[in-house]
Amino acid sequence: MFFGARVLVSRFADWNQVDPEVFRVARQEIDATMSLMPQARTKAADAGLIHREYESAARLLRHACALGGLKVALASADGGPSSGLKQQAYSLAEDMRGILAEHRELGLARNRVGGLEEGSAAHFQGMIDAYRRIARGL
Repeated sequence: MFFGARVLVSRFADWNQVDPEVFRVARQEIDATMSLMPQARTKAADAGLIHREYESAARLLRHACALGGLKVALASADGGPSSGLKQQAYSLAEDMRGILAEHRELGLARNRVGGLEEGSAAHFQGMIDAYRRIARGL
C-alpha cells in the first residue's frame, strides 16, 4: 500500500527511466482485445456474469496504466504543486471507487459476503485513501 507520493514514486521501479508511452501502448492493447468481446460466445449459464468479469478486469488494467502514468509524472515533477497531477490522483481515486463498487457486485455474485471485504475490497479502499492523500499533498 502506498503512503504518499514519495513511496508511490519509488516503489518497484526508477520511474524517471520509464517511458510513459508503454502505458499508452498497453491501454491500446487492452482496448483492442476488449473490442473483440462482442464476438465472444459461450453457452455457460453465467455468460453475462463472465462478460462483466472480463470488462471489470479490463477496467482494472486500464486503471493500472493510468497509475503508471501518474507514477512517471510524479517522478518527473519538479516538486512544485501541480493541479494536473492533483486531478490525476483524484481521478484515480474516483475510478477506483467505481472499480470497488463493481468488484463488490461481481464478488457477491460468486462468493460469500465476508470474504470480499476482508480481502481485495480492503486493498482497493486503501488505494482510494492513498490517492486522496497524494492529491491533498500536491
